[in-house]
Amino acid sequence: MEFFKFEEMQIIPPENLSVHFNKRTKVFLETEDWFFSRFRKGKERTSNLKQLIKEISFRKNILNLTKTIVGASFFDFLREFYDIERGKTGGLEIIRKRMLRM
Repeated sequence: MEFFKFEEMQIIPPENLSVHFNKRTKVFLETEDWFFSRFRKGKERTSNLKQLIKEISFRKNILNLTKTIVGASFFDFLREFYDIERGKTGGLEIIRKRMLRM
């Protein structure tokens, strides 16, 4: 059985967050490493977001993102990089476009 390794996501932020998303995406692209920590099963785990993101772009107020399925959830990425907590994502349109085997 084959498993999906990546997910392709599309995020459309409200107009008032467009500049924030644009700036943060540029910073992400220019940064060599982006480490973050999260707790799973009572243990702290550190990962590098740069190794988990295969593609990212922000054009015409749409964030296109292809990331690994394991290592960090989409909400971890929003929290760590765009400073948006899971409970505050109500204004975002979040679409999982497809799952990829690659």
